[in-house]
Amino acid sequence: METKQVEDSQASTPDDLLQRLSWEVKQIHGCLSEVQKCWAAGLGVTVAQWNILMAISHLADEEGVRVSVVSEKLAVDASFVTAQSQLLESKGLIRRKPCATDRRVVLLALSSNARWQIENLSSSMNAANAYVANNASGKAHRLLAELEELKSVLKRAKLLTASDALRHWPRGRDTA
Repeated sequence: METKQVEDSQASTPDDLLQRLSWEVKQIHGCLSEVQKCWAAGLGVTVAQWNILMAISHLADEEGVRVSVVSEKLAVDASFVTAQSQLLESKGLIRRKPCATDRRVVLLALSSNARWQIENLSSSMNAANAYVANNASGKAHRLLAELEELKSVLKRAKLLTASDALRHWPRGRDTA
């Protein structure tokens, strides 16, 4: 069975490349989610809420970070971030406040309680990062760079697919 997997990975054709990539990314996502689930449990939040907290932690300046920036980073709808941020605020983990220059914009920032709780998890987070860095033998950093490039290619492919779909969209009876 193991040789079949090796053969399959080497026998990739352009026709199945996107499907295989999708499976690999989903499996990696599952592995990452399991690790994140342990950390999220330490704060009493879901993995999605943990990811929002981590995005805020990495993206926010002293004022906070816009909901739209967090949603873009996590590739989720802004309404999802808004709903989850309200729950995180009720747990005392983030602060939500209107932007000083545009009252329609909501800024998110970690509360001191969240920073303290995340700091308590830092040894576990650092150990996991060190383990991956030490056992991926330098490949992880190259892979990240390649994934950034692949993400860009896939965004362009999405545009091509969307424009192709529009060309084949059924026209109404009134148009020629």
